[in-house]
Amino acid sequence: SMQLYGSPDLTSLDPTTASIRSCGFYNNTALGTTSPSSLGNGQGGAIYTQGVVTNVLLSDFVGNFVEGCRSASNSGGGSGGAISCNPVGSSQISVLIIHNSSFLANSAFPGSITSKDLQLGGSGNGGAITFQGDKLSIQHSTFSANFAQGATSANVQEGGA
Repeated sequence: SMQLYGSPDLTSLDPTTASIRSCGFYNNTALGTTSPSSLGNGQGGAIYTQGVVTNVLLSDFVGNFVEGCRSASNSGGGSGGAISCNPVGSSQISVLIIHNSSFLANSAFPGSITSKDLQLGGSGNGGAITFQGDKLSIQHSTFSANFAQGATSANVQEGGA
């Protein structure tokens, strides 16, 4: 799993841009934490960015998985089976641009995924992508068999794609 927090990518010295080109992300997992000070959310099974312009070109995302915390005292959610892109505070930018890429069988689950304790978990959002920010652009890309499942108590399951 890749995490970028406003750091430069490998091809430029621009600290506000993350560029991913011609990459394959297969079967990556992001799990929520069990820290008492954290909400226990899992974000971005393959890529998680905050406060940057994220460019994705000619890349494949297959079988990536995100899951919130499984702690009984914490009901974390899972967001963005393949990509989670978020701003940092109100003054930071968040842009996601995707071109000629494919998203297949990515998934997002709450912390509790068994039928016995599914009611305890959080939300499941964006089987392939979750995005909060200024601009989202997706062109010439394929989404197939992506899945988001929320816990029954949270009653939130948004966007399989």
